[in-house]
Amino acid sequence: MSVAGYYTLGALVRDLGSLKALEERLEPDGPVVLVRRRDRRVVEATLPGARVAKVEGSLSRMQWIEFGSMYFAASAAIFLIGAIHPMTGIVVQALLTVGCLTGLFLYHRRPRLRQKLTAMALPDGIIDEWEARFGTSFAVALVTVPGERFEDAQEAFLEDGLEEPFAMNRRLVL
Repeated sequence: MSVAGYYTLGALVRDLGSLKALEERLEPDGPVVLVRRRDRRVVEATLPGARVAKVEGSLSRMQWIEFGSMYFAASAAIFLIGAIHPMTGIVVQALLTVGCLTGLFLYHRRPRLRQKLTAMALPDGIIDEWEARFGTSFAVALVTVPGERFEDAQEAFLEDGLEEPFAMNRRLVL
């Protein structure tokens, strides 16, 4: 009886053409592709066999409740200021609203690549490198293959158009 070994391979992808070429070379094993929200539909249309996930996050239900209650409480205090001096109340309310909207916009656009890759149990060193270079890349492509198909998958990941290729032997360590 033998236990099958699996390998996880991954790399940063520069553009959609490189991602399409990689998917064609990995035909039986569809890759997992991590992309920004704005690129998700393009990748899903181009690579129907790939599992696509976005790296931007959203607020949880509890965070939305906390955000709303904070905004409501601050607005109530500003309303009291506005009752005494209306112009100051209007200006402070406008600053609060613009600040909240800017914060939400920046929070939603920031990639959550570290959380996704940590959940996949990848080493911290490669996560740090990929996170630093993800801003200039199109996507992260990952695939898990059985040991007997490792050589073919490794050749596919060593082609042009991919940055920071990485392979990891998936063995259970206790």
